[in-house]
Amino acid sequence: MTADHERHHHDQTDLLEREGAPTSNALLEDRPNVGDDPSEAMLNEGDGPLPPPIHLRGKPNPISADAYKSLNTLQKEAVEHILHMKKGQFYLNGPAGTGKSFTACTAIAMLMRKKRRKGRILILCPTHIAKLQFTLRLPTAWLEGQNPPVELRTVSAFLGSGPQADKVTGRDHFPKGAFRTVEGVGIVFVDEVSMIGEYELGEISKASKDIPVVYLGDANQLLPVMKRASAHFFHGMETITLTEQMRNSGPVLKLCEELRRKLVYPQKTVRAVNEFGDVSQIIVHESRDEMIESFLIHLKNSPTPWESTYLAFTNLAVERVKRLAHHALYGDAVYCVGEFLRLGRHIPGQNGNPHLGHRGNILQVRQIIGHEQRAITRNFTTEIWKLEVYNIDMKVSGVIKCVAPEEQERFLDLLEEMYQECSRLFSEKRMEAYEELRDEVNRLKQLANLKSPFSQTIHSAQGRSIPHVFVDSYNIADLGRDRRRLMYVGCSRTQYDLHVVRVTPALQEEFRERRSKRRAAKLAGDLQAARALW
Repeated sequence: MTADHERHHHDQTDLLEREGAPTSNALLEDRPNVGDDPSEAMLNEGDGPLPPPIHLRGKPNPISADAYKSLNTLQKEAVEHILHMKKGQFYLNGPAGTGKSFTACTAIAMLMRKKRRKGRILILCPTHIAKLQFTLRLPTAWLEGQNPPVELRTVSAFLGSGPQADKVTGRDHFPKGAFRTVEGVGIVFVDEVSMIGEYELGEISKASKDIPVVYLGDANQLLPVMKRASAHFFHGMETITLTEQMRNSGPVLKLCEELRRKLVYPQKTVRAVNEFGDVSQIIVHESRDEMIESFLIHLKNSPTPWESTYLAFTNLAVERVKRLAHHALYGDAVYCVGEFLRLGRHIPGQNGNPHLGHRGNILQVRQIIGHEQRAITRNFTTEIWKLEVYNIDMKVSGVIKCVAPEEQERFLDLLEEMYQECSRLFSEKRMEAYEELRDEVNRLKQLANLKSPFSQTIHSAQGRSIPHVFVDSYNIADLGRDRRRLMYVGCSRTQYDLHVVRVTPALQEEFRERRSKRRAAKLAGDLQAARALW
């Protein structure tokens, strides 16, 4: 396989104007979602010209007719095995960059050419982001129509374990779900298996009694995922492990290979260019502040800033950089026209309109319709914003209401209190008060949960492929647990550029001493000293 099979081409668009649009409190009345293109609805209001549309994130080159010829020996062996399976299970394993997804897509392409193909091809992914990334690898024609030959679903949708509201409190929860049927399906591919729990894998495996089930994944993930995924599930299963690097075998992938065996911190900047002109580089910064400053400059100069992410171990470090990134891009404004945001929770459709996105989707603010101070409950007064947004991943537009970013945590805490109050009122059979509060809960849950797309924890970034990654190796070396896996997962998210902070042996020793003192302070019950050392 050549490196261009894995390359991504990005739409180059000009940065939108970051000036906040005029707002009007009178515009806060409800308005239905608009369709795929909000131009007509917005221009009718006399709001002036729209910012240029932002298109779907760059996608891999489509599978070509000669894809099979470009595979290496192990990849061809895996494809042949998949094509000859009648039923049962098969595990395609291998580290990042060995072509697992490309091999699976090649097998899917060859299955599509079969005249007597048995049923649909079903692809299961652990998250909507993973589903989107796999979708971009496939020709659109395979996925369209009333009964498309290829179907992509999340594991929770397949098992019926998607989020549901508790009947009493309204709190969202995830039922266990169960295997139901694979009627009409001829083969199942399961992507990113290290992110799927043992119970869910067990339910999916029930399909293998009748049809082939092919698992794809890299088991070298963070411990919280490994414990849930129970790697022993694959013991004894027929397996092929890919080893040859098929992407640009530059310094980032070489570092990832080393991190699979031992903890290392890059000490010098390295850069490599392949035959197609793709650049792979590791940039080593002398300090945390230097790397963060470089990150902010990178965001301001990028036409697609959501494709760059700062990754750290602690939430404290993540939140600090979120604030810095927002200020660098948008100043002191709460929300701006052209601003990019990440959805923290699914937004269901209303009034017959399609839903506006899944968790992890990137939104762009197209218009600030208005905002006003409102008492949303008897003890919570905050500013409610009404925004017209465009979902970059799903290419849909609509209107959302939300609180200001700095109020999100307080708002979620309030919802939790209301869930508990609903439960108490229901148990006490105070139905009038309960129904009133339950209606209030349902109304508040319609407010969108929005997050910064520019900064997140390494744990939450698992399964993502990110063009430009800034890994806070200082934060990992100081406070991280299982530092080798943290470094591996953080660095392996990278497509092109990896930025890290230099961590010298002397600095590692300083961190070890600090951790030792922190443990001693905790054991002695001196929480003030422990916090100071943190």
